[in-house]
Amino acid sequence: MTVFTHFFFIPRNLLCWLSALGCMLICAVITLGHPRSQKLGPMRQQLCALVVALTARFGLLMYGIPWITKSKVLSDYSKWLGPDWRVDTA
Repeated sequence: MTVFTHFFFIPRNLLCWLSALGCMLICAVITLGHPRSQKLGPMRQQLCALVVALTARFGLLMYGIPWITKSKVLSDYSKWLGPDWRVDTA
């Protein structure tokens, strides 16, 4: 019940939702005019990824999570995939 009775919960929650809405609108503007059947170009992909990352960072800060660390786990599945396996680039 503390979350719902805390004075700053509602404004912080609204800020998070408004930032998510802003993120969607900015990504929609970035992808404006691009055909849906094709992949985004590298510039548009980077811009959308940056906007999403900043929005997620802001949302986490609003909910009291100061920092998270991410790490990429490198794994090799080649012995289970077999010698004929190729990366699908489509």
